[in-house]
Amino acid sequence: MLNTSFQERKIERLIRKRGMEFTFTRFKRNEFGELTTEVEKTISFVGVFHISNKANIGSYVQVFNEDATRREARKQYMILTTYSRFLNNEVQLDDIVQIGNQKYKVMAYYNLESLNYGIEISLEDMQWV
Repeated sequence: MLNTSFQERKIERLIRKRGMEFTFTRFKRNEFGELTTEVEKTISFVGVFHISNKANIGSYVQVFNEDATRREARKQYMILTTYSRFLNNEVQLDDIVQIGNQKYKVMAYYNLESLNYGIEISLEDMQWV
């Protein structure tokens, strides 16, 4: 059995060493369910931003050419935080976070090993914004 308190302390130690504060913004939706420019809520918490190339979370894209198919690795942007930090905040899908000059949209979040000690928040690069 995995010692989850030990794993959570390891993540906390990493956050204290390399973590940064992230501010997520949620925009209101109109009567058609489309996002507006009006801010509904902002949420802040500390985590570690990292880039992953894990195949099990959909980081590969197939490109079809006329003669052949090739697979290209796509970078998966993620934020690692502890389960307790994530639970105390109400981050939802489609929330927006700005890191440096780039904006990212929350696409999913994963409970690490389903043992409630860490959360990986999967982000999508919003180049068009």
